[in-house]
Amino acid sequence: MSISADQFFDLPDSVLYRKFFCNDQFPVAWLDNIADAVAMLSGSQEIMLRSDYPVGCVIDDSVFIHKTAKLPPMCVIQGPTYIGAHTEIRPFAYLRGNVMIGKNCMIGNSTEIKNAILLDHVQVPHFNYVGDSILGNHVHLGAGVILANLRLDQADIKISINGEKIETGRRKFGAILGDYVEIGCNSVLNPGCIIAKNRKFAPLSSLSGYIGSK
Repeated sequence: MSISADQFFDLPDSVLYRKFFCNDQFPVAWLDNIADAVAMLSGSQEIMLRSDYPVGCVIDDSVFIHKTAKLPPMCVIQGPTYIGAHTEIRPFAYLRGNVMIGKNCMIGNSTEIKNAILLDHVQVPHFNYVGDSILGNHVHLGAGVILANLRLDQADIKISINGEKIETGRRKFGAILGDYVEIGCNSVLNPGCIIAKNRKFAPLSSLSGYIGSK
C-alpha cells in the first residue's frame, strides 16, 4: 500500500508547500525539509520584532514568529522554528527546534515539540510531547498525550500496514495524524503510528501502526 500526504492533509495552495511539502510524497519525508521551509518564511515582512518578545521568553535568533502570534511571559523556543499567524504559545512551552507551526494553533502549558510540522488550527494544549511528527489541520491532543518517537531497543522504526512492514530508515519517528484527528487524554501513540483523517480515540488509548479510515 502506498501512502502519500494528500491522503492525510489538505494543504494550502502556496509556493512554500509546493516547494517543500509535496502532496505525492510519503509525508515523513517532510521532516527533512523543515529547516529550508523556515528559512524561506524568515524573509516575511510580518515577522514579530525581537523587541516585542515578553520578558522571560528565551528565543533563538533562528526563530521567526508571525507578528499576530501570542507569546507568554515564560517559554523556550529554539530554532529553526516558525510560528504562524494568530497562534498562541502558552507558559512553559518548550520548542526544541526544527519546528514549523501553522496559523491559529495552540501550544499549551509545558508542551514539548521537536522536529515536527503542525498545520493549521492544531491544539496541543496541556502537557503534550510531539517529536518527529506531522499533525494535520484541526488535530486535537487531549491533556498528557504523548507521541513516542523512539523504540525501547532504539532500532529503526518500521510501519506496519495491513501486515506489511515498511522500513522508514529512521531511528526517531513519532506519528502522522490526518486532518481532524482527536486523541483522548493520557493516550500514548507508539513510534511510527499513522492515523487517517477524522479518527477519534478515547482517553488512555495505546495506539500503534497504521489506523485507516472507518
